[in-house]
Amino acid sequence: GVFGVPTFIVNGELFWGNDRLILLHHCLDSDRFEAWKSRLVSNPDILGGEIVFPDSRLSVQRIGGSLERGESLEILRKDYPYLTDEDFNFARIYVKAYPI
Repeated sequence: GVFGVPTFIVNGELFWGNDRLILLHHCLDSDRFEAWKSRLVSNPDILGGEIVFPDSRLSVQRIGGSLERGESLEILRKDYPYLTDEDFNFARIYVKAYPI
């Protein structure tokens, strides 16, 4: 068969094409991602239970989706200075791994 370039196999799972590199990164960094994800909050009283960053009303989908749509990371950092680089990186992975 024909696969996209680049192509990687990790733990028996095939990742091909540049659009899948972020998912490959998630696979390689899954312990850190899981630890990050465990700190997220879901409360029915906050945004109807949507997943948000701790101590905020900011949804992970909003940040990850904004990055996926091409919004400037620099602008998002200025708008949300309390978010870390890890928050931005993993939010982008989160929206691909858990689409709504």
